[in-house]
Amino acid sequence: MIPRIIRRFSMAERSWHRRRYPHRSESLFIGEPIEQDVTPEESSDSGPQENPLNGRWTVLSVVAAVVLGMSSLLIFLTPQQIFDAFLHLKLQEFWLSMALFLLGCLVTAARWRACLSYRATRSQAFHTMGVCHAGNLLIPGRIGEPLRVFLLAEMDVPAEYGTSGVVQERLADQLLRVMFIAFAILLADVGGGGELSSRLIGVSLATVVSVGVFVTVVKSRKAVARTLGVWLGRLPRLTSESVEKFVLRTLSDLGSAWTRPGGRVALLWGLAAWVAFTLHTDLILSSFFTGNTLAYSCLILALSPATAPTQPGLFHGMALGAMMMLGADKVPALQGAVVLHMVQMVVFTVWGTFSWFAIARVLRLREAQRARGVE
Repeated sequence: MIPRIIRRFSMAERSWHRRRYPHRSESLFIGEPIEQDVTPEESSDSGPQENPLNGRWTVLSVVAAVVLGMSSLLIFLTPQQIFDAFLHLKLQEFWLSMALFLLGCLVTAARWRACLSYRATRSQAFHTMGVCHAGNLLIPGRIGEPLRVFLLAEMDVPAEYGTSGVVQERLADQLLRVMFIAFAILLADVGGGGELSSRLIGVSLATVVSVGVFVTVVKSRKAVARTLGVWLGRLPRLTSESVEKFVLRTLSDLGSAWTRPGGRVALLWGLAAWVAFTLHTDLILSSFFTGNTLAYSCLILALSPATAPTQPGLFHGMALGAMMMLGADKVPALQGAVVLHMVQMVVFTVWGTFSWFAIARVLRLREAQRARGVE
């Protein structure tokens, strides 16, 4: 199902453009084939196009991914240790942490809408963000990032704006990584400061390089678009003109991110989301440690932020390494990591599944309205 969704990525953008600019017939979009005359017989043989968001395979895929994710916890802890981890939780702190986590989820949706310069509605931003988080968490390869761009394109938000918004988010998160590692250094004891300082230098250098490359690419967007058009235009179903125009529009949108509506507000929303997730993590870890858990929380979020969730094994390794770097014991650190990721698994899976079918319903209604309009 997911590969079929990715193949339809450019088709959604093309349909949006043709509805608004019917007088333009040139090939503008990635993957747009050369138009040919199709006879009614050939059209009927192709059959109706099935909505890729429909079907029981969606539910089965989500259930299978969740079961595999939960089973992977046995690699790190025994069933008794996992059970004890939840018994150690302080209920009052746990429910407060859940409220902060849900608040952080809402803030990430608000940031996503701001990155799109409010070209999407609140419901569109909320649902596509939910699908993105669930896709990143349950499916290897961070499939949630292109998936949310595709879904926005299906709902008439051009793919260039979605692609630009994703890049803005990742760059902002990179800057926040540096900030929160610095916070962890300030909050940590002397034992972890040296290694943390080295990591901070490395992340800072990577951030500077990333921002430098980004600025260079945006400033040279015409040359970059032309070069990518030549290279990618050789692939099947692609043309150099469509690739060049797509890349040029995306980079142009990125270049105006700071000045257009929502650009600066997105940074504030991002910081608010990180603070909410950090406090959520701190409240969870306070059930397992008596020391300065806020330093643990800052470093965990810097290495594996909840704004860009990852698969179970990778998250547990990052969280365990962050806490042990600051002197935490292995077993309670793993128990805390298990609880943290279990919260992400449950919330993001429920959110993503609900949003998936909500978007499917919207698309079905639109198809029905268009069919009635044609009749």
